[in-house]
Amino acid sequence: MADDIDVTRSLIDQRATDDIDVLVLGAGIAGLAAAAALREHGLSVLLVEGRDRIGGRIHSVQLQSGSTIDLGASWIHGNSSSNPVAVIAAAEGLQLVATDARENSLHARTGQLLATSVKQQHELLFQKFESYLEQLQDDSSTCKQLSVADAQKAFVQQQGLSTEQQHGLDFMINTRIEQEYGADAADLSALWFDADEPCDGDDVLFPAGYSQVVQAVARCSSSSSSSSGVTVHAETPSGSVAFTARHAIVTFPIGVLKAQHSRLFEPPLPAAKQAAIANLGVGLLDKVFLFYQHPFWERAGTAWINRMPQQGVPGGGRWQEWFSASKSLPQLPALVAFNCGSPAWQAERDSDEQLTQQVTDVLVSMFPQAAAAAKSPTQVIVTRWGTDPFSLGSYAMMPPGSSPADMAALAAPVSDVLFFAGEAMSAANQGTVHGAYATGQDAAQAVLQAHKQRQQQQQQQQQEAQLESAALPLQVA
Repeated sequence: MADDIDVTRSLIDQRATDDIDVLVLGAGIAGLAAAAALREHGLSVLLVEGRDRIGGRIHSVQLQSGSTIDLGASWIHGNSSSNPVAVIAAAEGLQLVATDARENSLHARTGQLLATSVKQQHELLFQKFESYLEQLQDDSSTCKQLSVADAQKAFVQQQGLSTEQQHGLDFMINTRIEQEYGADAADLSALWFDADEPCDGDDVLFPAGYSQVVQAVARCSSSSSSSSGVTVHAETPSGSVAFTARHAIVTFPIGVLKAQHSRLFEPPLPAAKQAAIANLGVGLLDKVFLFYQHPFWERAGTAWINRMPQQGVPGGGRWQEWFSASKSLPQLPALVAFNCGSPAWQAERDSDEQLTQQVTDVLVSMFPQAAAAAKSPTQVIVTRWGTDPFSLGSYAMMPPGSSPADMAALAAPVSDVLFFAGEAMSAANQGTVHGAYATGQDAAQAVLQAHKQRQQQQQQQQQEAQLESAALPLQVA
C-alpha cells in the first residue's frame, strides 16, 4: 500500500513479518478500538504508531504537582449510555466531573465585566439566528455553497441589526459555533456544519486524564498467521522495515490525509476518496494552560470566562474563551485559554513567550485588581496541534460545498484490503472521541467480514483443486 509511511515506532512489534492478518496504522482511539475488536475475534494485529506514545489526539500529561491536564481531547460530550466512551468510563470506574457551558461570565473587549442582562439579550438574538439557519437548511438547494458567515450577513440585513446587536451576534457565533468546530464562520458550511448528532447527557471531564480511556481500550497484541495483501514501509530508529498483511486499517487524521495522501498511497486512492479528502476541512482548537499560586479569577464565579470578539476580524481575534480548571478541579489552580480557526493557525507562528504575554495582557484587562498575580504564572503550557506532523490540525469540519457524503466516501474501503477509521469518517460525530471510537469498531467489523469471505473463497478453491486432482487419470509408466 504505502510507498513511504514515516513511522518511528511500532508499539506492538518492530520485526518485519508477513505473519499478520491486519495492520492498524495509528494508535489513536480509532486504531486502538479497531485493534481490540479484531483481537477479540482471534485475528493477529500489528499496531503501527508514529509517536512515542499511544492515544493520538488524546494526550494527558501529569504535572510535577501530581495533577493531570489534557492537551488534546478533554470532554466526554454526552455522558450517557448512548456514548461508547462514557460506557467505557463507567465500566472502568473512572472519576468524572460535569461542566456546564451555560455557567459563564462575559467581558467587554476592554476587559470590564458585562451585566447578565447583556448576555441574555445576546442569547435571545442567537436563538433567532438558529431559527433562521434551520429555515435555510430546510431548502438545501439554495444554501449548499453558503457559509455560516454568509447566513449571518443575510440575517443581519433581514433583521436590520444595530452595530451593538451585530457585535453580540458575533460573540454568540464565536462561542457556540466557531469554538465548537475549530473554524471561522466563513469556513463553515451553513448547511452541514452542525450535521453531527450529539449524545444525551452532561459534558464531563476526567480529573485524572482522558488517557485513562486510551489505556482501557489498548488491549491488543500480535499473533501469527500467513499471507500477503498490503505492505507498509516504515522508518524506525534501526532502519527501514516492511510489514505485510492481508488487510490494513488507516486511521490518519484528516490534516495528514489532506497534506500527504498523494505520497502515502501507491497506487493512488480512488478518485472519489481523493475528492472527499479535498472537500473536507481541518479545524483547529489550541489551548494555553496557565498555572498560578492561587485562582485569582474565581471572583468571576463561573467555570467559563468569555470575552467579546474583535469586530471585523476573522474568527473574532484571539483569546475569546477561557476555562477555569480550578472550578471543576479545585486542586488545579489553572486557567485554559482557547484559540480556534484562523486566530489559532496564526497564533502557532508565535513563540510561547509571545503567547504568554498576550494572554497575560488580556487577564490584566479582565482582572485589574489582580494584575500582579495575573503577571506571575508559575508555568505555561502551549498546544500546537496545527503543526504537529502527526495531526496537522485538531479535527475535521464541513466547509461550504462539503457534505456528510464526503465523510462516507472517506470511510469506504478500497477493495477488501484497505479500510479507514477516525473521527473524520464519522458523519454523525465528527470531531469527537466517541465518533472516532465507533468508526474503529465499524472498520474492524468490515475487516472481519472481508477476512471471513476471503477464507471461504480460499477453502472453496482448495476443495475445487482437490476434486480436480482426484479426477485426473492414473498414469502408469
